Amino acid sequence: MQALSPQELEVILEVIRKAEKLDVVEQQRIGRLVERLENMRKNAMGNGLSQCLLCSELLGLLGSTSVFCQDCKKKVCTKCGIETFGAQKRPLWLCKICSEQRE
Repeated sequence: MQALSPQELEVILEVIRKAEKLDVVEQQRIGRLVERLENMRKNAMGNGLSQCLLCSELLGLLGSTSVFCQDCKKKVCTKCGIETFGAQKRPLWLCKICSEQRE
């Protein structure tokens, strides 16, 4: 087995440097997601039963249409919910907090 040439070493080092930069960018992205999630939790104003968990809008007959978050089992208005698809390609709703958490 022969030693690597200086050019081969430089190519390998460049790949390692690029991977390290990508790691830093990904860690920053995750940090921003965590911060955003914490802020959303802190600012949640409703009870998730008769009020939207996030914006506290009144839900029900006299209020907005509510949807049920499949993860936290709380009610949110359709503005604070996100419709997505589950494993069996069935539509399901998540509140914005649970949607962010999944990300």
